[in-house]
Amino acid sequence: MDIALLRRRHRPTDGNRGREGWLIGVYPPGEETPILAVTNHPVNVVHDGVTYTSYNCSAEPPDTDAEYALPEARIRISNVLRALIVSLHDNDFYRGFRVAILPYNAAEPTADYSDQVKELEWVTHDMKGHDLIVTLGVAAELTRPVPPDLYAAHSCRHRFRLSAGAYGSRCGYTAQTIEAIGLTPGQPVALTVTGHPYVDGDLVEISGAGGLTPELNDYWLVTKTGDDTFTLNETDGDDYSGVWDESGVVGHYYCDQHRKACIARGQLSSLSGLPGLESEALKVGV
Repeated sequence: MDIALLRRRHRPTDGNRGREGWLIGVYPPGEETPILAVTNHPVNVVHDGVTYTSYNCSAEPPDTDAEYALPEARIRISNVLRALIVSLHDNDFYRGFRVAILPYNAAEPTADYSDQVKELEWVTHDMKGHDLIVTLGVAAELTRPVPPDLYAAHSCRHRFRLSAGAYGSRCGYTAQTIEAIGLTPGQPVALTVTGHPYVDGDLVEISGAGGLTPELNDYWLVTKTGDDTFTLNETDGDDYSGVWDESGVVGHYYCDQHRKACIARGQLSSLSGLPGLESEALKVGV
């Protein structure tokens, strides 16, 4: 896949160059209304019923050096944190949200830019003074079944592998037995797994669980409710029928990391000398 983020891509048909910029919208999963809409135009822009607030935006080229990581790109939005800090916390820091970026030319405010929209995933962010630096990755549909350590250049949560074979294989899969499944109408499906490692927003895979219609065997985002319990997001116990056959496991993928890769990733926090957003293109090629 080749995702190019829009360098001076739209020109009015009448030859007037106009003032170009980007419209950036941040959308919660499954939602069509942005909870954050900004533009690098000098004034606010209203497009398709959405008001994009003017902020100074810039971008840096994607990182492609971290071993086995898909490239990532960063956008800095200046002086925005005072307005966003509460929203960032209330929305779990926007992790996993969809970021839609489209070009916009003030000379053609009613033009259809839909075929030029690029959508990426909000991977993480940093806060520098009053600036917000957003790390963007490829679309979530491509990465959701994959552990972040395989594709997120900023992620080094696992131990270093200091010598070949020191900690066994680099990547793997681990699973635990499901001890109970709770189906309460109006409540998310609840699982009991003693000593599970999961926290809010983790992705798990359920396999081998039988007796229920529809099946629970799929990938799920979870919410931790206790040391031994968690629920499956966007489920309702009333939607399932049958009797669970007391089988199945819940698991996740993991990866160890090389020291070199993690050191390289640790150096990515330098954000000096960012090129202007309007004059630079971001390219994420996979």
